[in-house]
Amino acid sequence: MDIATISVLIPSITQGLANLREFLPKNQKEIDTLQEKITSLAGKIYELQTENLQLRDQMIELKRQTDKEAKWEEQKSKYEVYHFPNERIVYILSEERDNPKNFYCQNCFDAKNQIIHLQPLSCASGHKEFACSSCKNKFVIQNHDPSFFNSNPHQ
Repeated sequence: MDIATISVLIPSITQGLANLREFLPKNQKEIDTLQEKITSLAGKIYELQTENLQLRDQMIELKRQTDKEAKWEEQKSKYEVYHFPNERIVYILSEERDNPKNFYCQNCFDAKNQIIHLQPLSCASGHKEFACSSCKNKFVIQNHDPSFFNSNPHQ
């Protein structure tokens, strides 16, 4: 018998004991003892049900976190670190490895598990400046090959 079934039966058992009091007046002490045990059992059942609900809520939260982490890992696997000649680090789509067109904030990627597209601010000879709209970090990227920036759509 499960806890829910037992907790449904307790009021009926309590009523049955009340009826016994009428028919067995000499056994009041035994009936009182049974009543105390039933009341104690009802309290324990309530505690177990409460604990069960708390554990179920914790399990749901852990599953949500696990799913979120798995989704991030799947999404993250599509990106890789990209080093510019001035040692600035950004993330790029792995499929754009040979000709990166989009750059993503390394700070947000690593610290916040967010993929934030860097916004171009300015372009001068041999360097380009980008900013992250989330963390406000600025990236000045130098490249010895000016054609790199000419092929980049973020000019």
